Amino acid sequence: MIPKTINYIPFLDRYSSEIQEFTISIRATNPEYTIKEWTLDILRYERIPENVKDAIIEKRYDEVSEYLALYLIYSKGGIYINPRVKITKSLDGLLYNGFFGFYDNQDGKIQNIIMGAEKGNPFVLSCLERYFDDENVLVKKAKALGFKNEDTLQHLADRVSIYPSTFISADPDSYAYIKDVVKEETPIQKTYVEQSEEPESKIKRLLSIFSKKFS
Repeated sequence: MIPKTINYIPFLDRYSSEIQEFTISIRATNPEYTIKEWTLDILRYERIPENVKDAIIEKRYDEVSEYLALYLIYSKGGIYINPRVKITKSLDGLLYNGFFGFYDNQDGKIQNIIMGAEKGNPFVLSCLERYFDDENVLVKKAKALGFKNEDTLQHLADRVSIYPSTFISADPDSYAYIKDVVKEETPIQKTYVEQSEEPESKIKRLLSIFSKKFS
């Protein structure tokens, strides 16, 4: 069972107010969960490839953010969540997996905005070992367990679950909701995740509203 631990990395280009909203939302909706912040300085000295360390030093976070998410849940266990999201419901319905992720129907990949695993999970290890050999390594390794490149709920071998993109829907205000998380071990539970807007997008949206109002 996945431990009740939320792991996140406050990348240097994130805003402190955003991190505060993120942690407050977890404490309000998942009070039994431990929140662990992992700084990039610490990760530089972890057992990660040199090219990952170089990318961290050079602030090329987009290139390695998925790797770091996988590394955290493999080495520490728990759920990795991008600090751009705001948790509004319990995450307990996801804990019965060995690993869980969500399908991205636009890119045909497995999203890394939120994923979780038991510490030492073999599926995550297999992804880490071949991560730089294939940019779509999560899907490739999941296919070895029976995954089909289809946007459906799939419970695979070794307790790996990939949830469909329909469980994460976006509205015009850039909110993302993880919807019905169905587990055989528990009743249907609803888990919601609200993704924050970038400050720049908020400003653009407000300017658009005002321009329409006064035009």
